[in-house]
Amino acid sequence: MPFHSATLLFAVAALAALHWLLPWQRARLVVILVGSLTIYAWRHPPSLLLLLASIAFNWGWGLLLERNRGKPLLLGIGIAANLASLVYFKYSAFLLAQLPGQWPQTSPWLPLGISFFTFQVIAYQVDVYRGELAAERSLLVFAVFKSFFAQLVAGPIVRGHDFLPQLRERRALDWGQLHGGLLLVVAGLFLKVSVADLLAQHVDHAWDELQQGSLATNSAWFAMYGYAAQLLADFCGYSTMAVGFGLLFGLVLPPNFLHPYGAPTLREFWRRWHVTLSNWLRDYLYIPLGGNRRHPELNRMVTMTLGGLWHGAGWNFVLWGALHGAWLALEQRLPRLPRALGVLVTFHVVALWWVPFRAPGFAAAARFVARLFAPPYVWKTSVATQFVVVTFAFLLLQRWWFSAFPLQQRERPLRFELPLAAAMVVWLLGYGSARLDFIYFVF
Repeated sequence: MPFHSATLLFAVAALAALHWLLPWQRARLVVILVGSLTIYAWRHPPSLLLLLASIAFNWGWGLLLERNRGKPLLLGIGIAANLASLVYFKYSAFLLAQLPGQWPQTSPWLPLGISFFTFQVIAYQVDVYRGELAAERSLLVFAVFKSFFAQLVAGPIVRGHDFLPQLRERRALDWGQLHGGLLLVVAGLFLKVSVADLLAQHVDHAWDELQQGSLATNSAWFAMYGYAAQLLADFCGYSTMAVGFGLLFGLVLPPNFLHPYGAPTLREFWRRWHVTLSNWLRDYLYIPLGGNRRHPELNRMVTMTLGGLWHGAGWNFVLWGALHGAWLALEQRLPRLPRALGVLVTFHVVALWWVPFRAPGFAAAARFVARLFAPPYVWKTSVATQFVVVTFAFLLLQRWWFSAFPLQQRERPLRFELPLAAAMVVWLLGYGSARLDFIYFVF
């Protein structure tokens, strides 16, 4: 069920109302679980079977790991089982295509959010094995931890030590949290429908022109800027809605974006972009590889390349991750730039690296980059319209946007919140026909 559908919004309202009307915590968890599983299965019911199997396996395996913390083989089996599911559903066709000879075509469906909830349970198993987290005894609590609809499909990737205690505690209705959650849902929906989907039309048109051989130089530049803004608005919009939905049930999810395009270095960018994934890669891949202690440049390259592959089964994603790893290594050898210049350089590096991320293949990415830098330089009169669209997006996505909305409860709304929410609702009513899925739903 899409996050930006009226059906989901009405369903969440009904679930939240029923949740707060029930006086028992177990009954509240049942409401959240049944609602989350229904929302997840709405689009593709067979995916629910995989999710339920994953819940049962990882709950039982977590209890087994807690009793056998001195046996790394058990941890390896648990991680391998989760990765095997991810590889089969997401990468099997890609891997077979790299092998010589004729192989039977596999066409498994791609369960929504499998990359996200796989990383979530791997972190849970590792934390339990290390003794940093007690294995969850209640299957109901663990099922809600893994399947809570707000974070199930595209994150944020919640950690057990942050989220599980919230599920065990019976909380009273907090009107500050409720109003903050509603505002975040409206703000995230506004980013998605009124910014990301409008920009997508411009960006898609530019890529169509590239295929037709008619893409102008200025159109390529504005398409690059536009996609950078579109991707941020799309994913930040989803994450903002996810945090808002959580607050409607009294649950606090971690923020996933902290003004990433204001970062003066690429290293700082990854501390602000998709924060929960960046932290996961650091804690469960980069540091175990050796971190800064042994071969840090190699570790960064491996981490970012695998992080790129996590985003999609294609060589363009591998290239995108490798480019980030290479630039991170280069940053360590270059003198630190003044902050304003660093922000400018870092943003353009990130925006340029988004080209292979967006491109359908290497050839298209190379042609697009050529239109950015190589002659002949062709200009079209539509530059004014492009400039207005992209400028509008970036004005919305500056630092104030990320600090304007409360992620925690607040006793009463700030003066600007209600008129701002009303303005966003009016705008949404005017542009309420958007039908594009969230980009990260396919990851």
